[in-house]
Amino acid sequence: MKKILVPFFAALLLSSCSEDQIAVENQEANAKASLPEAIVTNYSGVFTTMDSETRATVSIEFPSVNSINTVAKATLTLSNGKEYTLTAEETVDTGSAIENLHFYNDKMSFDFSVDSAGDNPVVTNALFGEKESDILVVAHKGGSVPLSLTGTYVCVDCGTHPTLGTGVTQTFNVVFPDGYGNATNLTTQILLGGNNYGSPTGNEAKEAQSFATNSGTVLNTAKLDGAGSVPGLNWEGAYRAASAFGCEGVTGTWSFDSAFGMLTGTFQSDNDCFFRVAEGFQAIDGSGFAPNPTAGQLDSDFFRYDGASDSTLAYGGTATSGDGARGLDVDGGVGTGGIYAFELSATSNRFLGIQPGGSDFTPGFIEYRYQNTSGGVEDQLFVSYTIWSNNDQARSNSLTLSVSADGVSYTDIPAADFATVEAAAAGEGFISENRSGISLLGALGGITLANGDYLYIRWSTDDISGSGSRDEIGIDSITIDND
Repeated sequence: MKKILVPFFAALLLSSCSEDQIAVENQEANAKASLPEAIVTNYSGVFTTMDSETRATVSIEFPSVNSINTVAKATLTLSNGKEYTLTAEETVDTGSAIENLHFYNDKMSFDFSVDSAGDNPVVTNALFGEKESDILVVAHKGGSVPLSLTGTYVCVDCGTHPTLGTGVTQTFNVVFPDGYGNATNLTTQILLGGNNYGSPTGNEAKEAQSFATNSGTVLNTAKLDGAGSVPGLNWEGAYRAASAFGCEGVTGTWSFDSAFGMLTGTFQSDNDCFFRVAEGFQAIDGSGFAPNPTAGQLDSDFFRYDGASDSTLAYGGTATSGDGARGLDVDGGVGTGGIYAFELSATSNRFLGIQPGGSDFTPGFIEYRYQNTSGGVEDQLFVSYTIWSNNDQARSNSLTLSVSADGVSYTDIPAADFATVEAAAAGEGFISENRSGISLLGALGGITLANGDYLYIRWSTDDISGSGSRDEIGIDSITIDND
């Protein structure tokens, strides 16, 4: 993030000053945490940890003149829906500028500065837990509310680049300072190797980028000029407005003519605007499967499983106890075989999990049934998902992907194969690995899927090597799209 210096004020002078001097001193002291009320009181933007594991939208609100509140507050809304509220350490008075106003709660903190016109807001010293983080905010100007979108980018072909591994997900967050669909002054967070290469903060950023927009459909691509000021780096894409599709988002491609050759990839906002299917599992609690699921359950019209010692779930069946409903577990460490909702305490992220056992899911599978409801023929479909694993045991366990057009004959997709390491890494906890843009119809020889037809996507588990108990494996953030 480009750092923008703002004026700061000295400490109070000695108390033996004249009356005029005291008035000046008080004004200067208050200015450390002050904001011109008539100019702007609110800011919006995006947040990311520098490892790209956690993203959020951000709002900062300062109290109005007649408000009963006396301190500013900030709200972070994670991509999984969880919210964090932070409170400013000092009260806010009218004045000329803010310098390093400290916001905090028991989870995170940051410092906020802005100039006397309410422009050039800068956030520094952002921490989420113990993780270094980055926050980009812009002011609410001219009655408009900035649009903040969190998202990611991945490599399609990144050759031997040491950081941009193929399939590795990294942050691509976007803010439209002038509101929905008006992208004349786009600002971005683009993380790579713990650095932010996005455009600078502020409503009048000198290196502002442009983007294709309209109110109904995805437009032809338009280049984002000057992304990160890195020669040879181009981002091209389009914005889809909320009015026609029920949500707003961005998607597109990027290329980088680097010392490691021409690198290419895609970017996508976290919402489901461009997906046929988007399942994040944030609402599950491990209470099982049913055709008319209650809160916390998965819909068995879409999901089924096999390989549990006490049950096999067919599409439309019910499994609300035993191996199919082992409940919610935080941070792993369970021993009983079955299907769980795993949660990470650090981020509150939940995902669908399996604890394999001697007679549970060794082998076994969880399957998703996709139906083409587009109204036409689909000639390409791609699946992306995140794998979570807790390598706490001295076994290697696999998670493989296969696909079928009839639910009988399945084709393996070796490029998606995953295995835990046999040697245990006790205390490491869950770590993630991504699979992105895997062609499903291509794996079946490029078949087409007629309207109303099904496609069966299966994640299978089994033992590979080692002895004793098994590692825990989970699946998260499943998306299916045709682009």
